[in-house]
Amino acid sequence: MHSGRSIHHLNNHIMPYEAGDLFLIAPREFHSFTMETMTHFTYIKFTESYFESKRHLAPDEFKIGSPEILMEMKWLKEVKICIGEPCNNILKSTVNNLIAYSQHKNIGASPIAYYQLLSIFGMIREILKDRNTSVHKE
Repeated sequence: MHSGRSIHHLNNHIMPYEAGDLFLIAPREFHSFTMETMTHFTYIKFTESYFESKRHLAPDEFKIGSPEILMEMKWLKEVKICIGEPCNNILKSTVNNLIAYSQHKNIGASPIAYYQLLSIFGMIREILKDRNTSVHKE
C-alpha cells in the first residue's frame, strides 16, 4: 500500500491496512477492500508456475521456505505482516523498482524482476524469523 487507510477482507478475515502494508494473496483466495480514504496500491500478480519456471535461478536457501510455501501459509493471511525500519523503505524501493522496470521491459521473463520478488519474500522470511525469535524469548 502506497497510501490510504481502510479494511482488507481476506478469506473471511478482516484486517485494517495503511500505507506501507504488504499482503500475500495466493491464487484461489477471496479478498476485497473496503476503502475509507483514497487508496493507492500496487499489486504484483504471477502464475503458480512463475517461481517453478525460475527455480534454476533460486539460491539454495529458497529450496526450503520457498515463495510458494509462504504464499500457501494460511496463518500468514490471518495476521498483519508488521514491517518496520529499515524493511519498510526497502519494500517501497523494491516495489518502485518493479514498477519502473515494467514500463520498459516484460517483467514476466526477467531475471531482474525475479530477484526483486525474491528480495520481498526474503524480507518476509526474515520478519517471520525475528517474530518467532521474540515469541520464544517471552
